[in-house]
Amino acid sequence: MKKLICVDDDPDIVAQYKAIFQNEGFEVHEGGSGADLGCLLRDIPDFDVIVLDLSMPVLNGVTTLRRLEQNDPYVLARTIVVSGLLTTELSENLQKMGVEQMSKPVSFRKLIERVHALAGNKPPGATSAEKGA
Repeated sequence: MKKLICVDDDPDIVAQYKAIFQNEGFEVHEGGSGADLGCLLRDIPDFDVIVLDLSMPVLNGVTTLRRLEQNDPYVLARTIVVSGLLTTELSENLQKMGVEQMSKPVSFRKLIERVHALAGNKPPGATSAEKGA
């Protein structure tokens, strides 16, 4: 089972992500801050994808991404930032870091597609030709 880490300080959003991605076949782990993400990465080193908000208490998403970039840049390639605070400058910086990004309110269909793509999956319901059979 693929492992997804969802980090957002809004418990309602985390609950939505959890329900959606469990239904998509993911094992979902959740956190409410960048500090939580650090703990989750230690506990789940074999995760497949991170969905990360930027505006959070304790340790925000931008600071978290900078720390990840210094410690393990490969993690950034498996991260999708979902935020309502994406400016042109921030978006360009995230692109340079190799981080995917989506603006809130997010299209769950598109988010599901991107998460499956980063995890190396085809979404459930894909045709056998799409699955490579």
